[in-house]
Amino acid sequence: MADKVLFLFSLFSLFLVALHLHIDLAEAASRPLHIHPPTIPKASLRKPKPYFANLYAINRFKFTETEAFRPTSPGHSPGVGHENPPGAS
Repeated sequence: MADKVLFLFSLFSLFLVALHLHIDLAEAASRPLHIHPPTIPKASLRKPKPYFANLYAINRFKFTETEAFRPTSPGHSPGVGHENPPGAS
């Protein structure tokens, strides 16, 4: 009886080992083997511009825009579309 139990236990253990090996191989075969990160575009490999490069530019129309700033007369500003301020009669 002990020999029969030992034989069945050995057979069951062998079955579990074979099943374990088969499952590991099946999982490895179902996954892609060659996984590579995406390539870096060449534009990002260039040296970036300093942050102030886009902030300052020479205005070639500066000398022709002499009336771009016109000071207003002192006092209350009438606003857009009003000849007289509201409430002034």
